[in-house]
Amino acid sequence: MQHCNEEIQSPSMLVSITSSAGWGTGFFVRENLIATNIHCVAGATSVWVKLLDTNTKYSVEGVVAFDDKNDLAILKVSGIGAPFPIGNSNMIKKGEPVKAVGCIDGEYVAKKGEFHSSVNNGQWLQTTARTKNGYSGGPLLDGKGLVIGVNFGDGDYSGAISSNILKQLVVQTRSIESLDQWQKRETICAYDYLVQSKTKDYANAIVDLDKVIQLNPEIILAHFNRGTLRQNLAQCDSEEDNLVDRQQLIWSSVDDFTQTINLCPDYAPAYNNRGLSKSHIGKSKTGKDNLVDRQQLIWSSVDDFTQTINLCPDYAPAYNNRADTKLHLAKSENMETSQVLYHDAITDINSAIAKHANNSIEENTDIALFHHTRGEIKEAIGDLSGAKNDFEKAMTNSEYTNDSTISDDLRRVKDKLKHQELAI
Repeated sequence: MQHCNEEIQSPSMLVSITSSAGWGTGFFVRENLIATNIHCVAGATSVWVKLLDTNTKYSVEGVVAFDDKNDLAILKVSGIGAPFPIGNSNMIKKGEPVKAVGCIDGEYVAKKGEFHSSVNNGQWLQTTARTKNGYSGGPLLDGKGLVIGVNFGDGDYSGAISSNILKQLVVQTRSIESLDQWQKRETICAYDYLVQSKTKDYANAIVDLDKVIQLNPEIILAHFNRGTLRQNLAQCDSEEDNLVDRQQLIWSSVDDFTQTINLCPDYAPAYNNRGLSKSHIGKSKTGKDNLVDRQQLIWSSVDDFTQTINLCPDYAPAYNNRADTKLHLAKSENMETSQVLYHDAITDINSAIAKHANNSIEENTDIALFHHTRGEIKEAIGDLSGAKNDFEKAMTNSEYTNDSTISDDLRRVKDKLKHQELAI
């Protein structure tokens, strides 16, 4: 296996972008042209660019190219720097080493990982290099030190805009548009609201994302983020007596994830989150009259989790979510169907746990959740000792224990085991 070229780790070609709106990263693609994300400069009243190794400061003369669908801008600066070599993003293979490079508070940072997959017709790359906000606009390097992407997102699989999109943009450079004039474009203003949404409470963030989508409906992550926020807001309201409002929020989140999928049919997280919303609605409905609709909705969520797994077989939470949904279905199906569902649920949750076999449960709440789910399945099929063991493992993660019902579930299973012993 190749290893990332250590010589390219030098920050001599990297710039820190500091603005009135925050900070980010950029890098030279030509002697006086810098690539970065639109969201790093969209709302800034002033922007400063500093070369990391010499602290040389440049002024931004303007924008010479941009892609307002993919969050990418090319800035012309007053000085010159050494361009990064740009590679072919189509050549990277799953499992090959990558390195995300960026600036946090003006300091050079780098995160190594592996290439996972490309989505959005090859326009986005996903890697296991877990990045943070300061990496935005920085280069994603392959094992030879060539730029194969521009970092733009974080999450389970950090995102980057493919270098082939970048190369197309570099050759499309045109006359300079002032930063002030460029920022007045509606599709660019949308990115300012996108950034603002990340710093607000759920309800106000949703308002900002409404504006993003109104100004630039092709920003895929705006639809996805709004759907996720609606899920979160509905969960926050779960203890209040507003079932109708919660249902409306969840249904709206389904629409958001569906729109995300329409824009990006191979974006696995959108299927997973849509499945969660459908499952939530199906489980929360009451009354006998809508039993068929409820079951159909829950089965539809299973299809979404299956599609997530088809697109991203390494994504353990999707196996957990499918297992949990099958457990719920098994409790309402006939005996023969229930046995199949319980068996499939155990298979799924074992797969989720296996994918984190090398990680510590004490440090990973996902693993605790997986054991909790497996304990619930084992309890449902009568394996109380097995359920007890899984619940006890889940409780080794203190953060998960504080935020879940695991303590109550363990207590209940222990009581059942005592009654069994007394009956014997």
